[in-house]
Amino acid sequence: MVTDLKAFVAISIPSMFLFGMRHALDVDHITAIDNLVRMHNARKSARWVGTGFSAGHMISILSEMLLIIYIVGSTTSGKLDQISFSGGVTGAIALATIGAINIYSMKRWGKTGSAILASKIVTRTHILRPVGSAFVTGLVFGIGFDTATQISALTLSVVASATLGVQVALMLAGFFALGLIPVDTLDSVVLRSAFSRMFNTKGFTYLSYALSGVALIIAAFESYAVITNVKIVPPLTGPVLAIIIIAGAFGYGFATRKRRVVDQSISPRQHNHDADFNEDPNR
Repeated sequence: MVTDLKAFVAISIPSMFLFGMRHALDVDHITAIDNLVRMHNARKSARWVGTGFSAGHMISILSEMLLIIYIVGSTTSGKLDQISFSGGVTGAIALATIGAINIYSMKRWGKTGSAILASKIVTRTHILRPVGSAFVTGLVFGIGFDTATQISALTLSVVASATLGVQVALMLAGFFALGLIPVDTLDSVVLRSAFSRMFNTKGFTYLSYALSGVALIIAAFESYAVITNVKIVPPLTGPVLAIIIIAGAFGYGFATRKRRVVDQSISPRQHNHDADFNEDPNR
């Protein structure tokens, strides 16, 4: 019993921590934090919106976990497999829908669908400041079976063991949060830094298009994988593509900012030269 518990802790705790980090790198998380940073105009306080978003998101997931534990605590393994399959399909369809809506919204209104939803939340919670608004946004965005399913299978397997119980499942959720929140915070810090260099440039729009496009493509592959049980792309394809896009945004923002500084330093000299050239020599 004690040996089994030690083995379980040694394996499950690091796994849940890494799983939380992996979940924070999902394209939908990066896109949502991208929207929040842009909505707060990339000012300094926006660097912590990832912390608020992931905290609200985690509370929403935890609530769903407890609800699932309560509802299906006595469910057979066959039904659990069916629930897991349905949840995977639902999550993939939701991600594909969000990606398609975001691209259409960018084309029609100049901002993503999730940004429109976030703007509705932020305008109603502006008194809470950026982090508080992000917390509420994460809470709302977390109300979906797709996010809860990613850890509910592990939680249900723990709760199904008579020797461990709900307390251990909650402990695992805590380690999941320890992996999730720091990486989401890093997302907002990185995005804020990139956006502060790209503010009021076309790169703003291009980055949102790119992230939404990646979300749509990954969702299509994930839907196929869930339905056919055949993996087409490696597990980290989405996060890697998102990181490449953000790195490209950094490069674009740095180059744009450097060119702007050079132009500003040249303009006064050019202005003085033109003034000297046009000055009347007889005066």
